[in-house]
Amino acid sequence: MAEIPVDHFASMIVADSVTVLFVLGFYDGIVYMYKKISNKWTLKKLYGKKFVKKPYKLLNPSKFNPRNHVPFTNFISGATGRFYFKELCRNIGIVLLNDSTAAHFSRSIISSNGKNRVIRSIELFNFKKGFIGYASEDDIEIISEDKNLPI
Repeated sequence: MAEIPVDHFASMIVADSVTVLFVLGFYDGIVYMYKKISNKWTLKKLYGKKFVKKPYKLLNPSKFNPRNHVPFTNFISGATGRFYFKELCRNIGIVLLNDSTAAHFSRSIISSNGKNRVIRSIELFNFKKGFIGYASEDDIEIISEDKNLPI
């Protein structure tokens, strides 16, 4: 089965008049930073945490039964037929924190002993230094000032 360039729900943010950040829908651990220098756009790859080897897995269409829907699976139709795939790492979005730092959010599916575990993560990137670090939802405690707010 051939590799297919599957992507949807990519994220893009304009940081300033000369900097644009782009993340593919299937997150492969790379944030693409485009900078305009002397009227030419240059690309710098900001390498973050690679949660899985590959952000998706192609499924055998002859063995895939849509009635027995497997969690985190989807399909696309193209000129050569319908392709089924399982999402392993998905881009959720990227936000600008200040003039030189962005936060990227992702969701990874880790399979172990036939069970899927969903891990949501945040990564921080500095435009000059690159990858700063990451944390998963297990590492983050959300504290609310409002005691009536269910978190």
